[in-house]
Amino acid sequence: MSAIEWAMGNTTSPIVFNMSWVYPSDRPMLEKSINKEWDTGRAVFVGIAIRENTDAIGCPAGYNNVIAVTGVTSDDVKGRDAGYGAYIDVSAPVEDVPTVAYNAETGEHISWSTKGTTPSISAAQVSAIAALVWSKYPALSNAGVRRQIEHTTDDIRAANRGRPWSGRIGSGRVNAYRALTEWSGPLQVRSGQTLTWSGTIRVTGDVTIPSGVTLTLASGTEVLFLANRDDTNGGTDSNKAELIVAGTLIASAGNITFRSANDNPAANEWSGIRVRSGGSATLTNVTVRDGVHCVQAEAGGTLTQTNVTLLNCGDQSVVVKRKPGRPRNFTATAGQPVRTLLDMDALPAGSHAVEWDARDDQGRPVASGVYLLRWTWQGQSSVQKVTLLR
Repeated sequence: MSAIEWAMGNTTSPIVFNMSWVYPSDRPMLEKSINKEWDTGRAVFVGIAIRENTDAIGCPAGYNNVIAVTGVTSDDVKGRDAGYGAYIDVSAPVEDVPTVAYNAETGEHISWSTKGTTPSISAAQVSAIAALVWSKYPALSNAGVRRQIEHTTDDIRAANRGRPWSGRIGSGRVNAYRALTEWSGPLQVRSGQTLTWSGTIRVTGDVTIPSGVTLTLASGTEVLFLANRDDTNGGTDSNKAELIVAGTLIASAGNITFRSANDNPAANEWSGIRVRSGGSATLTNVTVRDGVHCVQAEAGGTLTQTNVTLLNCGDQSVVVKRKPGRPRNFTATAGQPVRTLLDMDALPAGSHAVEWDARDDQGRPVASGVYLLRWTWQGQSSVQKVTLLR
């Protein structure tokens, strides 16, 4: 307890506590200390299952705010001397794990591979993954780090099916690469911090940017949505992932793409970007492809777009919903007026959606190119640029 308090009191940085030890009985004061520091949002605790082939619960792994780890062999079977139970969160390898130690007397570094089956080395690996995730995404809260670890594991149920511990060794075997690159669910960010995605990001289910949270995308970021999959079973389609913006999305660094993860995608393989009421999205030099609605703003949502390319989307459209009394008309232009889409004066009170089907006022398909979507009201106007590719 004193070590935890000392560490937390001597830095404002996030800390990962690796607790590769176990008490067979409860330690209330230890749990109180863990809970106190967990509530700061900048401490992650990792503990091991009891070192016996039993479902008895040891501590600190049995506490709610500790990631409980058990060990699995190279065949993904629970280790001989590793505990199990409903309290276990994840599994990690115990065999053939490269390890290094320092001999203070000789100054030598000794390397070897683990051969045992107890979960101590497993907790160390999970702690290292937590540190990696927090290093790459320093804006995450401790709950966000924990979710990245627990929701990106590899499925090892088949290797343990029919055994006494089947279904009781956590969500699966940890995967550091997936923890760093895969996302689903609400983004959990520390207060005042901005989360940044870069490189290649894989989305396995609806990702929500909550109110008060900002997600920025670095230049060159590619966001890949797994086709026809939503592991959150939510959103507008429980079988297709979407990016839901209730907070702030900034994708303006350039050369940013949102698309299906398939190499040869069809249209409608994921839902799209949806800006909810109160949310804000800024898209500049962005390509959005392979979705259903591609980009959508609900009534009360703010969508700012410049040089947005839509490709292979189900409706090839940007959908903007406005409250009555705002835009008077909505016109797509390409050097000259092409089509007037909406006259708000003719609509009853309520929220309304308008979609451009890439046709002119005579119903004729228009050519690929850059179009300006302009809406005007009360003498004011706003313009968004959209690229249409057929």
